[in-house]
Formats: sequence, C-alpha cells, structure tokens
Amino acid sequence: MMLIYTVTGISMGILVSTISKTQRDAMMSALTFTMMPTIMLSGFIFPVSSMPKALQWVSAIFPATYFLQIIRGIVLKGSTIVDLYQPAGILIGMDVFLLVLSVRFFRVRLE
Repeated sequence: MMLIYTVTGISMGILVSTISKTQRDAMMSALTFTMMPTIMLSGFIFPVSSMPKALQWVSAIFPATYFLQIIRGIVLKGSTIVDLYQPAGILIGMDVFLLVLSVRFFRVRLE
C-alpha cells in the first residue's frame, strides 16, 4: 500500500514539473497545491466527517485522504487487503490518471 501511495506522490511531482516552466514555479505550486491542502483536508488533523460537505468533496481529490484510511485500517482495525480494496483502487486510479496527464503535457511541450 505504501508503494501505491509513493507512486501517487511521484506522479503528482512529475505532473507539476511537466507543467511548470521554472524550478521556482514548480516548488511554489507543489507547496501551494499539495502540502498545505493535504495537511488540512486529508483528515490528518481534522476528521473529514466533521468538515462541511463542500470540503469533504474537496478532500476526496487528495491522495493522502485515502492513504490515511489505509493506514488507520491496518494499524487501528487490523484490516486485510480485502477491506482496503476501495481506497487502494482509488489511489491506483489516481496513479494512472496523473501519469497519463503528465505524458500528455510532456508530449505537448516537446512539439
């Protein structure tokens, strides 16, 4: 499960670096669009269930939300792989989507 989440993070990094024109732009956009919202909206500090519905929908786009579900399931509940197929499937879907999007932007940039 950790490998799936790591690939998601790498995919996001590849996408940011593909879109950005300079290293400074890449660093600022990665910090602004990934680090801060992930910490605040993933359920790491505040439970997602106690957030307003609009923020619950927004938190669904961050991979850390699903990774936290997996980690809590394994550590606190003793969940098996069968119990965790939904968040793992969502992370795999994010991996594929982000990598395809990165390849698409990279090809446009080469032309």
